[in-house]
Amino acid sequence: MVRRLVARGAAALSFACVGSGAFAQLTTPVLQPVIPFNYDRGRNVSVTERDRPEYTAIGIQAGSFSLYPRLDLGTGFTTNAFQTDLKKRSSAYFTIVPELKVVSDWSRNSLQFAAGGDLRRYTAQPVRDQDGWHVGTTSRFDIGSDSSLSASASTARQYETRFSGATPADVSSAVPYQLTNGQLTATSVQGRFRFVGIGDFTTLGFRPITTLAGDTRDQSFRDRHATTATAQVEYAVTPSISTFVQGGFTRTFYISAVPGSSDDRTSKQWRAIAGVSMDLSALVRGSFGIGYSRRTYNSPLYQRVQGLSFEGRLEYFMTQLTTFTLAARRVIQDSQVVNSSGFFNTGVGGRVDHELLRNLILTAGADYEQDSYRGIDATAKVFAVNGGARYLISRTLGIAGTVTYGRRRNDGVSVGPVFGETSGLLTVFVQK
Repeated sequence: MVRRLVARGAAALSFACVGSGAFAQLTTPVLQPVIPFNYDRGRNVSVTERDRPEYTAIGIQAGSFSLYPRLDLGTGFTTNAFQTDLKKRSSAYFTIVPELKVVSDWSRNSLQFAAGGDLRRYTAQPVRDQDGWHVGTTSRFDIGSDSSLSASASTARQYETRFSGATPADVSSAVPYQLTNGQLTATSVQGRFRFVGIGDFTTLGFRPITTLAGDTRDQSFRDRHATTATAQVEYAVTPSISTFVQGGFTRTFYISAVPGSSDDRTSKQWRAIAGVSMDLSALVRGSFGIGYSRRTYNSPLYQRVQGLSFEGRLEYFMTQLTTFTLAARRVIQDSQVVNSSGFFNTGVGGRVDHELLRNLILTAGADYEQDSYRGIDATAKVFAVNGGARYLISRTLGIAGTVTYGRRRNDGVSVGPVFGETSGLLTVFVQK
């Protein structure tokens, strides 16, 4: 059972990487919400989650653990490697993504390890090369049948998307940062109530970047620690529908001052949302929460950011072979623009997954995002469409492809790059 759930999760992640569209690939904040929505009650299975035993990796048995090695090799093309209209250059590129997951086969409790790389090499613009990697572990200790404690720790070298409202404008290189995270989660189910409490600590360290002029720019003023405490109470109205209330507090401490100033963006944020989650057989499943967020800064130079906040995801099962997904969010992010404290990141995305054949899945999606900055008259807008396919040849071999067009523009004061990009990637993956 554990192996099947792990395989299903891996399959869902693979499909998401192929066809999730801009909402996941282009605009995801580097700091994610602490408690993901819990709406899966086993009544529905999406196209990307469906078990396909004849195409599922069986792993390598090593005592009470299973090892799942995987290697993705890809070749791609972009019409705008620097992702700016100030210096539009096309380039082919190659990707190498090795990964190893180690999963316990225990009937109770669990322990997982994961490590991998994400390498990208541009043939015409090597300044855009990326050397990503990650390593982490997750464990769960079951307390009786209704309660558990979970702990996780990870560190990763990642790269900030140029579609993000937090990225600098005049950059030619990739924008690397180190994300290190530790999290402790307590979950308990008492009758119709489910209680979740999480403590989370994250550090972000940004590496120097290369500008379009060829200069090296320090980014240490963006380095920060974020400590978050979040609690959620969920009440099951019926076995299919639950309501929830969630509250959280985040303390963000910046290491350095903003260039040209003695102040930094150290802040406190309160966030409260309430909503509903559902899993209605052969129909829909999803969650939606709406509430209020307020972030205040220690420095009087930076205006507080406050207002409506929401997050939601809904899946509609038109048939067993077609799944429609709609996602939306409105969250606060910190700005890198000197005179702005932060901005509200509002986005909505739609996607459809269709199982044309048992081993051939097609995906299409569209996404829209708006970043509204505080302290300055500036708004950034992002639009993207994408299509993709995933063909499973055997349980050890498969092919995936995706094509994406994205456009980013500014209204008012310039905040971040302005550009359009068409890109495509064809990947062959081997797994055991």
